[in-house]
Amino acid sequence: MEIMRNEFMAVVRRTGDVHTAHCPEIPEAKGEGRTKMGALVALRVAVVQILDERRENAARTAPANAVLETIHVE
Repeated sequence: MEIMRNEFMAVVRRTGDVHTAHCPEIPEAKGEGRTKMGALVALRVAVVQILDERRENAARTAPANAVLETIHVE
């Protein structure tokens, strides 16, 4: 499967020794780390996992006569 590329906003906060990040466009996506970069990496992993799961679920539940196409968003 071809990898889709897009950009998402990351909101990062620091509370004590922990950095947290979330993505407003994908509210379920959250990341946490000891550094800002650690939180962003965890957030990226969460975004990829969520979008992969949604894509797989959409393909699995599509009607039998549906044609599945990939679109590119820039």
